[in-house]
Amino acid sequence: MPEWIETLEALKALDVEVILPGHGAAFEGVAKIGYLQAYLRDLWREASALHAAGVSAPEAAKKIDMTAHAEHFPEISGPGVSEHAVERIYELLDGGS
Repeated sequence: MPEWIETLEALKALDVEVILPGHGAAFEGVAKIGYLQAYLRDLWREASALHAAGVSAPEAAKKIDMTAHAEHFPEISGPGVSEHAVERIYELLDGGS
């Protein structure tokens, strides 16, 4: 996941007018990229702390609260994130590639 944040930083440096993401609607400007980077950083931090505390990935996915990002990601309505995303973070934290 840290590589996603770095890749997004490189994307912000490009001179583009419209961005066509793999998911979601096209958008203009790079501000939205920064919002995604902030979300990913917070997700990584939260999942890392729960991993260090020995919380399983499924339980961590239920506990992680990303509602601070709801202003920019309206689909966030309460605690809970993708279990798949947390499993991937745990895999990376455990030395997986």
